[in-house]
Amino acid sequence: MTFSETFLRSASSKTVANYTTDPVLLLPNLYEPARDNPVDDAFLSLLGGGSVQSEQLFTISFAPMADVGLLLYTTEGAGTFKSPRLSANNTLTSMSVLFWDCSQPFTLATSIVPWHFYIFFLKGRQLRFFHEIAKNNRAYLYRLPPYSPLHQHFHTLLGIPQSYFTKDGLIMHNLLTNILCGLSLSFLPDTKTKNEKIPSYLYELKDRLDHHYQDSFSLSQYEELFSINKYRICREFSQYFGSSPLAYLTQVRLAAAKEMLLTTDLNVYEISSHVGYENVNHFISLFRKYNRTTPKSFKQKAQENQSALHSPLE
Repeated sequence: MTFSETFLRSASSKTVANYTTDPVLLLPNLYEPARDNPVDDAFLSLLGGGSVQSEQLFTISFAPMADVGLLLYTTEGAGTFKSPRLSANNTLTSMSVLFWDCSQPFTLATSIVPWHFYIFFLKGRQLRFFHEIAKNNRAYLYRLPPYSPLHQHFHTLLGIPQSYFTKDGLIMHNLLTNILCGLSLSFLPDTKTKNEKIPSYLYELKDRLDHHYQDSFSLSQYEELFSINKYRICREFSQYFGSSPLAYLTQVRLAAAKEMLLTTDLNVYEISSHVGYENVNHFISLFRKYNRTTPKSFKQKAQENQSALHSPLE
């Protein structure tokens, strides 16, 4: 049985506001290896999916599909996900990723339109490993930070041709492996620092640097906030996290900048301001220091590589 047949047997749509959505909305593309492309189930590969934008409210339910995984990445609007296996519904909002084992029934429904998302059904023996991690940690939904490289991985998956040769098959497997590894690492507890008696104020400082990196930074500010000498703050942060607070903040800001360069049309001046550098020359200097290239050259190179990855094979 083809995946298209499996999908249509599994999916059923409910009428919402006097409108019934055809479930094939969630299957814009079908993927299969070209005839001369050897298939190995040890590799992760796409079965179907792509980019979906729904202007209508819908509710689509799925009966179990064995050996099939689901990735759903929302870019705009919102939807809900529910399953008898879960005690509550989950909201799928912008920058969230759902990873689900389709051997369990589930329902997708629109909550805010337009709902724009990338949906991918996948297969491969490695799926069992990743599903087990999610199941053991009761983690199926993850919200990506703005600077996560996984954003770009989802965009790149859209460029995989429906009939793919070995090169694109390897690219597909690499992207899916990186995505699933990234999600799984976020589910797993940090055992490295669990046994270390890290002062609570350092966790608070790190959290501020992770999520408010665009704000101005001053050790004196944190000295006053925590009532702890700034030299001690710097020394202890370096001891437990491997770099000074300023060096850590720089890496977070540059990671966010790279994500913006890859996924937005913002210019260098705008990105510099967005990540906390009002002096664009200072931003460019730091970017070159840590990446050995300028922001503009980094973006151009990424676009060239993206084009080369999906150029026709000779």
